[in-house]
Amino acid sequence: MTEPQLEIIEKSVKEIICHQHRLSSVFLVNAKNQRGDLTIDTERWRYIKHGFGVNFIRYSDELSVDMEKHIDQPDKVSAWRIALYLESKGIYFEESHIKDLLESSTIIDMCDGFYLLKKASLLEKFIKKGQKVCRAR
Repeated sequence: MTEPQLEIIEKSVKEIICHQHRLSSVFLVNAKNQRGDLTIDTERWRYIKHGFGVNFIRYSDELSVDMEKHIDQPDKVSAWRIALYLESKGIYFEESHIKDLLESSTIIDMCDGFYLLKKASLLEKFIKKGQKVCRAR
């Protein structure tokens, strides 16, 4: 494990959670169909419901944010979803390696099989400050 790899994973978790907050809040209010489009600020996303989750794909760059089971709990993310998110950015990690990196993180905790930022205040600060990060391409 290397420090740069851990930084990539931690940054990705923050980005995913930020995206999930933005996407789920609009999705839960507006999405009525199995598939469709959403516009958040100026970004266009398509969504596809699957099983208990939803895959969101940004039109501009095919960035994928796949939420499973807990659409109403956007603070949670799984190693598999992190791998899918990174893959959509052209970065490849094995799920098992992501889990190893997450276990060594000082800012990420595990709860009920999902990963989340350790302190809610960290998340709130990131979301307030990080809206620009979420939109960055």
